[in-house]
Amino acid sequence: MSSKQYDVLVIGAGASGLMTAYMAAQRGRKVVVVEKANKVGKKILMSGGGKCNFTNLYVEPENYISHNPHFVISALTRYTNWDFIGLVCEYGIEYEERKHGQLFTLNGAKEILSMLLAECDKTGLVEIKTSCEVKAIKVSKSQRLQDISKWNRWWLHLAVCQFQLSGGLVLAMKLLNSSAIMSIRPVPD
Repeated sequence: MSSKQYDVLVIGAGASGLMTAYMAAQRGRKVVVVEKANKVGKKILMSGGGKCNFTNLYVEPENYISHNPHFVISALTRYTNWDFIGLVCEYGIEYEERKHGQLFTLNGAKEILSMLLAECDKTGLVEIKTSCEVKAIKVSKSQRLQDISKWNRWWLHLAVCQFQLSGGLVLAMKLLNSSAIMSIRPVPD
């Protein structure tokens, strides 16, 4: 039995998971995305009645809850809503603004899903596995994951955001706390 080495594990192949995988791969990381469902992006395809609210015009740090407000500022500075809007435009995806600056696709969420998958594919560093449920994560001292406190902290935060959005926060907390990566107290909605 052969085992592959990955730099980043992303749990969930929804919008946040695929975006996290794409961004990590852009930085040269070898990524595996595991998805419990038999297809990727099921929630993307259902969101907004199938139209997909892919971002907002007004994205400000004060709209986010964080134990470290500087992290939110840093994250929103590194990749802005305008960066994502630019990517959407590169793919020729038409969209409209609705109330409160929400941006929705005109021709369906499938375009956003296809775009995210294409960006992951272009890197050549993202592998996606479906029908794959994660029940535990074991950190071995001999593996590169031991350096998570250095460069992976940002990805870990993104992964926690992904879990909060997809409703899997309880699983995220169990996995993070049991693997001795770090202990995080959830913030109620």
